[in-house]
Amino acid sequence: MITILNQDFSYEVFLDWLPDLIGCSGTLIILIIYALLQIGKVKPNSFSFPFFNLVGALMILISLIYTWNFAAAMMEVAWIIISLFGVVKVSFSKLILTGSSSLDKEEKMSFEGQ
Repeated sequence: MITILNQDFSYEVFLDWLPDLIGCSGTLIILIIYALLQIGKVKPNSFSFPFFNLVGALMILISLIYTWNFAAAMMEVAWIIISLFGVVKVSFSKLILTGSSSLDKEEKMSFEGQ
């Protein structure tokens, strides 16, 4: 790691760090949305909660392609499946309740609970 830090910044060094950057960003997204849920800024049945969990899990899975870890990959695949279920459930429940094909303005990608 020290040798990488001492090298001049180049395209190759960037590509070496890119998967870690993507994975860490995905982890940060999941942690932030979970913290927002815990403090009441996001509702668990809102569109944003499963959506951001899905995005974060996909980003972590992308990083795992470059540094493979089977157990972590299994966890992320499960996280993706559960998040997809949540996104579809919220989308269809809004469709049934409102009778329209779009989500309410307030519900679309919003942070609720204020």
